[in-house]
Amino acid sequence: TSVCLGAAKFPLTVTPLTTGVYDFKWAPATNLSCTDCQNPVFDPQSTQTYTVTMSDKNVANCNRVKTVKVTVGTSFSITATGAEICEGETATISVTGADTYVWQPGNLTGASIQVTPATTTTYTVTGTMAGATCPGKPETTAIVTVGKQPVVTTTDVTICMGTAAKLAGTITGGSKITWTGGAGTYTPDRTTLDALYTPTAAEQSAGTVTLTLESEDPAGPCVKATKPLIITIIPAAIADAGPDQTICTGSTVQLDGSFKGSSTIGIWITGTGTFVPDKVDPKAVYTPSAADLLAGKV
Repeated sequence: TSVCLGAAKFPLTVTPLTTGVYDFKWAPATNLSCTDCQNPVFDPQSTQTYTVTMSDKNVANCNRVKTVKVTVGTSFSITATGAEICEGETATISVTGADTYVWQPGNLTGASIQVTPATTTTYTVTGTMAGATCPGKPETTAIVTVGKQPVVTTTDVTICMGTAAKLAGTITGGSKITWTGGAGTYTPDRTTLDALYTPTAAEQSAGTVTLTLESEDPAGPCVKATKPLIITIIPAAIADAGPDQTICTGSTVQLDGSFKGSSTIGIWITGTGTFVPDKVDPKAVYTPSAADLLAGKV
C-alpha cells in the first residue's frame, strides 16, 4: 500500500479466509492506533513494514503470520520571502523547501535572486525536488514592494534689503514639506511651499541666509529628501541727483549726481538738452535745450 505523507489516516485490514474466532497482534506499534485489534488505523508519517499474527482462539498453536508494507511517499512545499525597497534599489528574495527553483518574471533560477523592479512586483517561483513522489505545494509567490523616493528642488532667490523673499520649490513622491533654517518669519507658515520669508536684521546685514526644503519621511525604506535654498540680500539702489542749481541763459550746468547701494550704473532720464559726455555720467555737463530755456526750468 502506498500513501502520501500527511494524508488522512486509514485502517489496515486483515480478512480471515475461514470462519472462526481470532486474536490479532501487530508489530511494531509505530503509527498504529492499536496493536491487538484486527484493523488498526494507520497514521501516514513514515514508511513501515508490519507483521500481523492471527491466532485461532479455539485451536491451540494455530497461527497465521503475514507482513504488510505501507510506503509513505514524500511531498514538498516551498516558502518564499519577499522584500521592501526604495525605488532604484536592489532586493534579494529567497525560497526554501525544494532542490531547484525557477522565478518569473525573468526566468531566473536559484534559491536566492536579486531584482530591481521599478514598481511593486509579484514574483512567482516554482520548485522541483528529486525523489518527491507525492504532490505538495511546488509554487508560491514573493512580493517586492517598491516605495517612492521623494525628490525636492529649490531655486535660489535674490532680494533687496528690507523686502521678503518668495520661496520657490517643488516636490514629487510626497505631499508634505517643511522649510527649515533661518531665524526670520515664514508667511503663512513653514509648511507652505511658496511661503514668503522675511529675513531678520542680522541676516540682512550678513547679506545671505540659507534655508532647507525638506520632504516628509515616507513609510518604508525610503528616506526624506532635502534641498538648500540660498537667499542673497543686496542693499537697495539709491540715486541722488545732487543740489538744485540756478543758471543764466546760455550757460551750462555741472551736474553733481551720485548713486549707491546695489546700483552699479545710473542714467539721467529727464531734460531734452545735451549731456556731455553722456547720460550715464552722474557728473555730466548739461546744456539746456531751447525748450528748457523757454520753460525756465528743467
